[in-house]
Amino acid sequence: MAFIQSKKPSTIILRLEDPRIKNANGILEESLPKVQEAIRKGSIIILDDKKIRIRDLPF
Repeated sequence: MAFIQSKKPSTIILRLEDPRIKNANGILEESLPKVQEAIRKGSIIILDDKKIRIRDLPF
């Protein structure tokens, strides 16, 4: 929250078949630009090996 000056929390959940750090970092690097607005709004973001799911938090 401090990084983007937001007052709303966001959570990123990783559900990966290969949870090794190198794979997790690759998924995050690819996905973070796509979910920046959801992070600002306050969301739960679920990343798996093939898709991104976003659930807005009720505020």
